[in-house]
Amino acid sequence: MSIFAKAKAVTAKPTAAAKKTKAEIEISGIMKLAEMKAMIASLEAASKTLEGEIKSAGFAEFLNMPGSVRPESFKGVDGQASCSVEMRKRGTNSALNEAEVAVLESLGLFPFSQVITTEMFGINPIYAANEKLMEKVSKALEKIVPEDFIVLQEGVSKKVVDDALCDAAFKMTGKDRATAVAMVTTMALKPKLDAGYDMSTLSSNVSSYMSAESEEVSEAVLG
Repeated sequence: MSIFAKAKAVTAKPTAAAKKTKAEIEISGIMKLAEMKAMIASLEAASKTLEGEIKSAGFAEFLNMPGSVRPESFKGVDGQASCSVEMRKRGTNSALNEAEVAVLESLGLFPFSQVITTEMFGINPIYAANEKLMEKVSKALEKIVPEDFIVLQEGVSKKVVDDALCDAAFKMTGKDRATAVAMVTTMALKPKLDAGYDMSTLSSNVSSYMSAESEEVSEAVLG
């Protein structure tokens, strides 16, 4: 019998069942909620873009400040609003990646190695539960234990920004200073409206900003 005669039939994959149409039930308020959610999403996207622009402007201001140490935060003002503009040292929870470490080291800046797991020797778990063996070990460790009784827990560390690295970046001069400072710091903003701001105008003011942004996007696409 030929291999063709012995060939098994290929079973076709079953066609996926069509999704059932959900029942539609009228519930008052869904339209309003959907509109509010859509507006919130739109505002979040627009505010994120604007926040990035302000952080970039604040970063540039920090770089232009005299001195070779990380400047104190400053108060940004615009109309009836103010904002604490801060340049913070990059947190140790945000480790530097290999590319960033390479760039910093090429500039003569060396990140701090923070130990995550300490290197240490430990008893192999398969022997740790053996009470008789453990009792013997306590009396004559070197004479009795198997060769693999002790295991090594390798140390693990990550490269992070410490005060020394941050200070070294600010002391730099030349075109590479901005690159180094950007890697070792993070920008933070704390905007707030003045006490005398008329909250009744808030909605219309924000709507006008969003309308203006939409027009700019449309003009850019048409152009």
